[in-house]
Amino acid sequence: MLGSVEAGILLKLLNNSRISIAALSRAYGISRQGVYNKMRNLMEGKVIRRFTVDVNPYKVGLSLRAILRITMGFKEAEIKRLILRDGRIDQAYLLMDGELLMGTMVHDIGELRKLIRWLRRRGCDVITYMVRDDLKYRPTHPVERALKRRKSYSS
Repeated sequence: MLGSVEAGILLKLLNNSRISIAALSRAYGISRQGVYNKMRNLMEGKVIRRFTVDVNPYKVGLSLRAILRITMGFKEAEIKRLILRDGRIDQAYLLMDGELLMGTMVHDIGELRKLIRWLRRRGCDVITYMVRDDLKYRPTHPVERALKRRKSYSS
């Protein structure tokens, strides 16, 4: 169970994953060893899955985002396995109706067409939605909201 200190540590890490254990120790009035133990428990409990860097995809040449709705047909298990391994796909959701919703970010329309052809050759029906603008892309927002709520309940 997450306490208010653990929730606070996670909030600080979401906003700055490079924050030092000493800074967290000062922020929560506990020893550095105490912070280290809490972080180790969060990692061992799979609450913290990994530490990573957030790269702006547009700055590395990925200029086109698309959402694809896929009907997989009789090859569902094979398609799911292939999609999970494919580096062009950054999001994949299995919908309640058995269809797949996935997101991709590619360099240009030619690369998107290749991906769609690849899926169709494997028996998928594909509906493509081109994204004009990222109005909001903050995958951490729901996690932040849940942590802030937990932190306020336990305070």
